[in-house]
Amino acid sequence: MAMVAGVALCVPSTVPATDAQVGRNANLFVSAEDATFGNAMTGQVVEVVVRDNQIDDLDEALGEPDVYINGADLRMVQANDGNWYGYFASKGMAEAAELNGVDGAGIDFGVICPISTEITADGSDVTDVDLSEADAVALPLNPGTPSTACPTAKFALNAERAATGTGATGFNVVREPKDLNTNNPSNNNPGQLGVHPHYWPFVQLYDIEEDNTVKVEYRKGGGNQAVDLTYETADDYDSITVDRAENVAAAYPRSAQVHVTITDTSLDIDPTDVDTWAWSTDPDNKKIYYRVFDDSGRFVTYDSTNGITATATTQLNQSNPDLSDKLASLLCAECLVAITNNPTGNGILTVADNNDNQIQGASLETAYMTGATTAGVNGATATTLLGPGTQPFTVVETGPQTG
Repeated sequence: MAMVAGVALCVPSTVPATDAQVGRNANLFVSAEDATFGNAMTGQVVEVVVRDNQIDDLDEALGEPDVYINGADLRMVQANDGNWYGYFASKGMAEAAELNGVDGAGIDFGVICPISTEITADGSDVTDVDLSEADAVALPLNPGTPSTACPTAKFALNAERAATGTGATGFNVVREPKDLNTNNPSNNNPGQLGVHPHYWPFVQLYDIEEDNTVKVEYRKGGGNQAVDLTYETADDYDSITVDRAENVAAAYPRSAQVHVTITDTSLDIDPTDVDTWAWSTDPDNKKIYYRVFDDSGRFVTYDSTNGITATATTQLNQSNPDLSDKLASLLCAECLVAITNNPTGNGILTVADNNDNQIQGASLETAYMTGATTAGVNGATATTLLGPGTQPFTVVETGPQTG
């Protein structure tokens, strides 16, 4: 993904869609389909969209499009734009990401539940949503008390929400989904499937082995439409570049900004929203963090009452985990960044605060994220998370699915 750097290192704010990013099917669109990256599906959530004017009415009861992942059913839900949406990911990747153990920080899949979990709209008499062809499902719920186990009854969600608040979920991998269609004739059938809105969006998880083909297929009358992805690293396609010629003496005059572009589809976790990443770039202490900031440079925080919020105050989420030990599971083993700032001892790079983060310090070596040396949320004490000596570096995706 093309991303904007957040120290004194910046990138253009937009990247136009290329021919490689335009789907080749008339009705089936898959977020990971991009020849620029060899159609690689890395450790990301994949969005599948069916746009078909034969099944896009909002006020009629319609049958769900038949979409499959390697022959297994992917349940599709109709949104309020008339299109049908489904989300899927690797079960192994999602489980590895969830092992960070911190709600609302890092990569959070909410609660990963067995396929027997009920997600039908409460009070409905429609058939339960059958997820039996997936291997698990990730729900946007709070895994803490009282939801210590996955819901197994239609009415379980109401008790969960009453106790923890409607925004309590730490789920952050599909942050900007379309709203469910609720205009169909049956009020208890949101999304044409009977999904309770509080369970949306859910991510269907499949056992997918590395280097295997992942076939996404829409079986439409008159001819099937398909996209072949490969579950593999995108190392052959990623890059980091600067805006001027490298290895050229005096390429940058004094006080010039350095524009850096990182292109790596492995960093594109959420297909619906702009992702942000922050690194500790000290060569001897390389670390990586997901969503320290939102795309407006505000700290991302979480608590069990308000859920995920963003604030301009100095409340750096001290609990945001270093994901460097998760990179292999994300198929992003080379996603660490190191900056060596003139080994002769006289620093060349300085840092500057901008709209993408909150940073202080006069030099790269002494820079730190605002709030990094003070108590943060979740009752944390003083910490060195992105503190002095870590050479913090932040990037912002140029747009959802930009690659």
